[in-house]
Parts: sequence; structure tokens; C-alpha cells
Amino acid sequence: MLGDDLLLFFRDWIELLAGDEVLATAILDRLPHHAQVLNIKGRSYRHRDS
Repeated sequence: MLGDDLLLFFRDWIELLAGDEVLATAILDRLPHHAQVLNIKGRSYRHRDS
């Protein structure tokens, strides 16, 4: 189910966590707490290779 990255829609996280919507919400709420957001402009290598 997990590919090369962890880019999943919210419903996919719920499915991945055995249908536990409360757990999925709690985990996803805490992920960005200490994160730094990087806004990168320019052409994507991912789009170039696809």
C-alpha cells in the first residue's frame, strides 16, 4: 500500500490504520507540530521523470 513516499489521502490513512478514524486523526494532527514547511518553487523532478 505504501509506495515510494507517504503521500496518502486521509481516507487511505484511515484504511491503513485498520479503519480507526480517531487514531488516524490524532497521528496526522501531530505530524506537522514540530515540522518545518519548505515551499520549493521550480520544476519537479518527479514530474520530469514521469
